[in-house]
Formats: sequence, C-alpha cells, structure tokens
Amino acid sequence: ARRNKVVTGMEAMPGRLGVVVAELNPSGRVQVQGEYWDAVAGRHIGVNERVRVTAVEGLTLRVEELPPDAVETRS
Repeated sequence: ARRNKVVTGMEAMPGRLGVVVAELNPSGRVQVQGEYWDAVAGRHIGVNERVRVTAVEGLTLRVEELPPDAVETRS
C-alpha cells in the first residue's frame, strides 16, 4: 500500500459518484464529494439521478448515468 501513488485533486475525480442537481441536457450541474460542478453527459439525465465521473475537461466534468446498484470505482 505504501508504494501506491496518492491521487488527489482533479486526478482523483474519474470514477467518483455524484448526483445531478440541475438536469443534464446535455449540460447541467452535479454534486460530487460535496462540491458543485458543471457537467456534460452524452444524453439527458434528470435531477437526483446518480452519475459517475468519466473525465475532467478543464473545470467541467464528463459524466455517465449509473444503474441503481453501481458502486464507486477509481482508476
């Protein structure tokens, strides 16, 4: 465990879970780890739906909708 690189900041975002707070159509806002972010998705995702961060583009997160049983993963 000591040899694993510590990942923080923007590098830690992919794989994190969040919740849509302003519908994504295809852009809107999400909350991830208690912070609000602008986000873009490949399709419409409604408010209160769970999403996973797939990429960070500047200060905008690219996200995908999660199935109800999904768990958090990080690369």
